[in-house]
Amino acid sequence: MDKVLITVDDLKLQRFLRSCLQKFVNKIEIVLAGNREEAIKVLEQGHISLLATDIQMPKDDGPALLSYMNDKLPDIP
Repeated sequence: MDKVLITVDDLKLQRFLRSCLQKFVNKIEIVLAGNREEAIKVLEQGHISLLATDIQMPKDDGPALLSYMNDKLPDIP
């Protein structure tokens, strides 16, 4: 099963995005993270097929997460 990681610091937006995706695509697992550290823990635990992230999270988490992805996991869109 494919996994999509959504990294957004707004909990309401996280739930909304998960709900929208689950309505249209029922064969994926959706994993939520609220910041860069949580996202990296998820990425290190297993296969993620796609990352959707908010770039403008506090503490520059968005750009730092993208930098991590470019260095460690460049094949994940």
